[in-house]
Amino acid sequence: MDVEECIKTRRAIRKFFYGKLPKEKLVKILEAGRMAPTAGNLQNHEVIVVTDKDTKKAVAEACLQQYWIAGAPVILVVVAEHEVQKMHYGKRGEIYSVQSAANVAMNMILMAHSVGVASCWVGAFDDEMMRRALKIPDKVTPLTVIPIGETDERVPVPPRKPFYSTIWLETYGNQIKDIDAALGQWSGVIEKKVTKAKANVEKGAGSLLGKIKEKIKVKKK
Repeated sequence: MDVEECIKTRRAIRKFFYGKLPKEKLVKILEAGRMAPTAGNLQNHEVIVVTDKDTKKAVAEACLQQYWIAGAPVILVVVAEHEVQKMHYGKRGEIYSVQSAANVAMNMILMAHSVGVASCWVGAFDDEMMRRALKIPDKVTPLTVIPIGETDERVPVPPRKPFYSTIWLETYGNQIKDIDAALGQWSGVIEKKVTKAKANVEKGAGSLLGKIKEKIKVKKK
């Protein structure tokens, strides 16, 4: 599976088959998280691997009673120590810390999908309940919960906004109408115009041919 296919076919899964997750796959997923880019390469994140039945239930409770989470063979909880980033970047370091942890989470989610393991990004939870469930110290903040396992459901392709509706050129609100023209790729613009002109000619020719055939039919009558 290439990167594009992995990104486009990943789905948020909330139903899992009961059973253990192969160790080899889990290690690959965790390694993908370790290799994620972090601000200043400070790597101030950590991942808690949860497999115990009672602990998984406690995590699900902390996630606003989303009990389906406990049905996953493994739950990964990404945490970070914000002070590490703040020591280097001041107040903005906390934002960098969250961004870095998000990179870690997404790396693991994509790797999981690439090796046939389903997952779901969960961000809704009670911080203090999560701390108690996983014995997380005060200086460390839980940021993302990722249940993973073999999928037990088929999820349809979720709707997405049109490509040009969320992308601006140079300044906010400056909508791109043609990506080739915007980037100066004139060969692409010409190709599109030629294709459009060809289609119009073929459409016109087909219409003209239809009219000629109709006249021939009338004359024969």
